[in-house]
Amino acid sequence: EYIPQPFDIKALPSCTAQYGTVRVRSGNGALTSASILAAPSAFNHTLPYDVTAKIAQNGALYIDDLPPGTYTFRAKDICGDVKDQEVVVEGYTGPGDAFKFVPNCGAFSIDMHDSSNGMENAGYWLQYYNEMTNTWINPNYGEAYIEGTVPGATTGIGLYNNQVRPNFEYSGKMRVVKKFESFGDGTSQNTMCIAVLGEFRYTDTLAITAAYTLACAGEPNNVILEIMGYPVTYKIVAKNGQPLLVDNGADNIFRNLDP
Repeated sequence: EYIPQPFDIKALPSCTAQYGTVRVRSGNGALTSASILAAPSAFNHTLPYDVTAKIAQNGALYIDDLPPGTYTFRAKDICGDVKDQEVVVEGYTGPGDAFKFVPNCGAFSIDMHDSSNGMENAGYWLQYYNEMTNTWINPNYGEAYIEGTVPGATTGIGLYNNQVRPNFEYSGKMRVVKKFESFGDGTSQNTMCIAVLGEFRYTDTLAITAAYTLACAGEPNNVILEIMGYPVTYKIVAKNGQPLLVDNGADNIFRNLDP
């Protein structure tokens, strides 16, 4: 006795910002035809829109670059079963502050917190900028990373979402790279999406790079210090050669100082 199997529909964000992708498949076997019956106004095609050409060799439908919104797909499989399915497509929205760079004395940590909607098989890597070759590398290997490709063990140091990886003892320019996947267009092979989440610089030396008053802001008795290197606390220990203690904690602006 023939027992029809359910159809399946799934949406993933695209690599392209503010677009999404969809996969439709049948538990009975290959699809033979597919169309879009309903779509948001930004979908610039007359409905119903035939997407049979997007059925891949494995019998499933894959379509990309869809504007966000609610869609209704109709698909027919090899057994003649027809199914209408609704799906909400979300455009890719970047994660904002996906990681926190935590400098310490002699080393730094990376605290990953990626809350974006591009999370399909997501991966994260720390890379070091080699100023001699103008390339990004894994500092333990030195192999040049090719932009747009998925980093590997020899071109990046693996990070994990919602985890802290401590004790990186590298000095220089760094960045965090993310990989996630979206559905392809007429192919069962997923598209690899590569995004640079941010850059930062760590130095294992400590220096005051700037010290100036805020006279231009109407606050001539306020002094701001800019520090390169480790996390520090700010103190005044002398004035005019005489001992004076002003403990400013982690605040780099000393306010209302006497002349």
